[in-house]
Amino acid sequence: MKKLVLILLGILVFSACKKDTNYDVAIRNVTVFDSKHKKILHKKTVLINKDTIAAIINASQKSKATRVIEGNGRLLIPGFIDTHTHLCQLYAIGDDVAPEFIDDSYRKRLSETYLKFGTTTIVSMGDPQPWMDVTLNWQQNPSPDYPNLFISGGALISDEEREPVQHHVEIMSPEDGKKKIREYAELGVKHIKLYSRLREPEMKAILREAKKEHMNVSGHIQYRVSLQDAMDSGLKNFEHFHLGSQCL
Repeated sequence: MKKLVLILLGILVFSACKKDTNYDVAIRNVTVFDSKHKKILHKKTVLINKDTIAAIINASQKSKATRVIEGNGRLLIPGFIDTHTHLCQLYAIGDDVAPEFIDDSYRKRLSETYLKFGTTTIVSMGDPQPWMDVTLNWQQNPSPDYPNLFISGGALISDEEREPVQHHVEIMSPEDGKKKIREYAELGVKHIKLYSRLREPEMKAILREAKKEHMNVSGHIQYRVSLQDAMDSGLKNFEHFHLGSQCL
């Protein structure tokens, strides 16, 4: 029994001597907006390890961190998410004509346009396909210096006699639509944009294939497919749609 007591005391002494957790970043004395419960939490310290919030404690509690940011009571909120932007408009030259190719030097403009205003994630809904090697690299290699980016490739339309604009991709048939979805899925694209010039047969085929690949599909519904038919086909996310004479 004495030996057992000594062992337990040793464990307690060892535990008491362990160093407090050292976090990467501590944001001290801030007012936190809890978006999940829609509450304001006063006098808090947010503790961060790498890219994860490890704990939120009262500001009066002691903590250790490599870097300490004094909040001075200011409001701390989750980063904003822009679910519909177009990089081709951001990088447009002159009359909305985007450069044929981009490189990593263009990434800095994302931070200047979004990050410094609190937008930490953006979804680009239709950009030129020749950009995809570069933008997929940005998507797959996030950095605290830039907003997180998710791309959708080109906005999908059915074949037309006229030359498609830079950020549109022609789908020649339902089978071609399924092939394009599989191609995008293999590249790591998670979002798909259907444009208003997509016909119903191609739309249905794309929606079925995207569902198999667990991809998020958004649509601009205006000319060739009615709002009701688009919903009946399984489209749930609408970026724009035309209802009667009113365009929303």
